[in-house]
Amino acid sequence: MSAANIGSSSSSASSYRNESGGGQPNIESNRDLKRSELGQENSGLDFSMVPDEILMEIFQYAIKSQSDVQRLSFVSKKLNNISFDEEIWKRLSEKFGYEQIEQHNWRVSFYLNLEKSVASAIAQIMNPEKQALAQIQLVKVLPSKENIDKANNLIDTMPLDRQLNLRTELIKALFEYVKNLQLSSPLSFQIIDSYLVVKSKAQRLVLTGNKVEEFMFQSFKSRTSSLSEAHRLSARSEIALALNSNIDKALNVLDKMCETTGIASLKIEELVEFLKVVFAATGELPKATDKHIKQHPGNCAGSLSLKFELLKFLISIGQIKKTKKIIERKFRQMMPYYKAKFELELLKFLHSRKKINKAKKSINKLSNISEKDQLQIEFLVILISIGYKVEANEVIKELDPSNKNRVLFEVEKALNSIGKIQEAYELNSEITDLRMKAENKVALLAPLISIGDMDKANKIIAELKDYHWTKDEDKINFIKGLISIGRTTEAYESIKEFGPVHHHQSLLLELVKALISMGDMDEANKITSEITDCEYKFEAQIEFVKALISMGDMDEANKITSEITDCEYKFEAQIEFVKAEPSKENIEKAIKLLSEIDNNEYVKILKEKLIITLISMGNMDEANKIIEEGISEWEKLNLIRALLSIGEIKEANEMIKKLTDPGYKSSTQAIFVHAILS
Repeated sequence: MSAANIGSSSSSASSYRNESGGGQPNIESNRDLKRSELGQENSGLDFSMVPDEILMEIFQYAIKSQSDVQRLSFVSKKLNNISFDEEIWKRLSEKFGYEQIEQHNWRVSFYLNLEKSVASAIAQIMNPEKQALAQIQLVKVLPSKENIDKANNLIDTMPLDRQLNLRTELIKALFEYVKNLQLSSPLSFQIIDSYLVVKSKAQRLVLTGNKVEEFMFQSFKSRTSSLSEAHRLSARSEIALALNSNIDKALNVLDKMCETTGIASLKIEELVEFLKVVFAATGELPKATDKHIKQHPGNCAGSLSLKFELLKFLISIGQIKKTKKIIERKFRQMMPYYKAKFELELLKFLHSRKKINKAKKSINKLSNISEKDQLQIEFLVILISIGYKVEANEVIKELDPSNKNRVLFEVEKALNSIGKIQEAYELNSEITDLRMKAENKVALLAPLISIGDMDKANKIIAELKDYHWTKDEDKINFIKGLISIGRTTEAYESIKEFGPVHHHQSLLLELVKALISMGDMDEANKITSEITDCEYKFEAQIEFVKALISMGDMDEANKITSEITDCEYKFEAQIEFVKAEPSKENIEKAIKLLSEIDNNEYVKILKEKLIITLISMGNMDEANKIIEEGISEWEKLNLIRALLSIGEIKEANEMIKKLTDPGYKSSTQAIFVHAILS
């Protein structure tokens, strides 16, 4: 749940307690919210124009659909501001095992219960840092003054270097929430007050933290990688917080880090990513970047690498004019390679012949062949992607003949990877090396089929049918392409010609699966009889069992199961019967098979699979019988993880109660908190 959503609808537990017991909240006042804010948390999902009724249907679908149960918490939080259907909140509470609290409606009860169960789980986490991180996670969902103060107090107990990192996380958790908070109640001012306490503590650490700085730089000299990485995180927090209040100090810290450790050990990409997250909206990064470049005009590769990453980010957030000025003023004498890279970055956003010619000249000036090839590949991908085909053809004509095929081969692969399928197909005709040409054609098969261009896919198959493959991998991909478009006869003929036995057997299995999915059971049975490898044959038989059960032909499915001689594979087949009909007879057969397996480790895995299958079907009584017969603490821990991953929150919580090992219980509580709040 985004902080903005919670604040506007008073969804922190403290504010819920102020609602009139059992009554409906004021829907109209909640709908005065900026609807566009609801989509900000997940850029791939825009709620701004979706009617409330449809959003409620999405919510209800997530509750009904077993495959989407794990999204319940996410959906409930997204719809918090607009979904006041009591039946929805009642059903959601039942999924989590929550009861309605006296004098509160189901919606309020859900959040009060959520806070209570999470707070209880956090209290049982023994590792102080994990406990603080779990509390920060709770603040993200329920940012009440009480929860913020608890997080702040937990952080106070941590070592100085860890405080920086944890307070940064807490500030990030609260930033959007405080920014959008409506100053309409005493509660709002209380939360802002708590936020400012966190912020001031963090800034005092930064501005007067000589001990922290000294400790940080000493840690970079450590040869223990885990310790060093932990302190690098603190260093990045130091830079980020300093940038927010004191650019000069931030640059000094950055320079000192570069001098002490060397650019390579800093992990530039991670540093830049961190800066992006914290400062994308503040406007401070352009100033800091400009100042850093002004103070350090040097052309060493490491320094330029960091500057390039910062400037690239400025371009990506639309600061193109500022970036151009910085490049023109500060980078006139820079290394040719980085100059060319900057021109390509600008070309992605500024499409013009002038920019194309400028990028082209910069690349042509490079003397290092490897660097030149790398940038020519990137240049061609950009030109073709933005529709400048004429200009791309001019570049292709000017390529060095000795390197032309390799460059075009990489360009085609890159276009294919970014979804420019037709462009990649057209470029393939320019490649003259037969092996490269064939390899890329095979790679195009699946994408062409996915966009429905069967004519081109069939044309590729016709061209490659008699090709003499030099790499097994290419031929395997070609055969899989044939199978995927239903050309099973041709695939079978190609498999028969395949030399290596292992590939031959695995491809026959792929063919059997395809034939079964197409409903051609007779042909699939015929191919299965040709599989000589026992494991592949058993897998094929399991596919038959699944298909026959789905068609309701239990007798034939039982017959094939009886032909499987390996107990482990027979168990896998029996699980399919349990899924179809969790009768006592089917469950007992599965348990009996477990007792016949010699490998204890594999028995644990299969037993866990059976328990999860029963729980996901709502058959808790049978699942509990197996659990009570005896499973280890470690098996219980794995089972809890698996239950949380499929959204079985209530059952996972019940399983946690059965843990007796304090260490396992503590670590599991941390997993539980993360699962139900994420």
